[in-house]
Amino acid sequence: MTSVTGQRSIYELGSELRSRLNGLFMTIFFTGGAIGSALGAWAFASGGWRFASMIGFALPATAVAIFLTEKG
Repeated sequence: MTSVTGQRSIYELGSELRSRLNGLFMTIFFTGGAIGSALGAWAFASGGWRFASMIGFALPATAVAIFLTEKG
């Protein structure tokens, strides 16, 4: 869902920016997925499902906490 929303925002821009921004968006999206996969594999190898689940809960919870403390 976030990929579709992000690309929708990019395609609303002018055609001169669209190509570069879409490439940058996809690079960042892929890099984040690769880092998340590596972190998940490490967490599972280090502490099993419990540790991997704690990290899987902690990262989005941290993101929500940061979002809620931002001044709009």
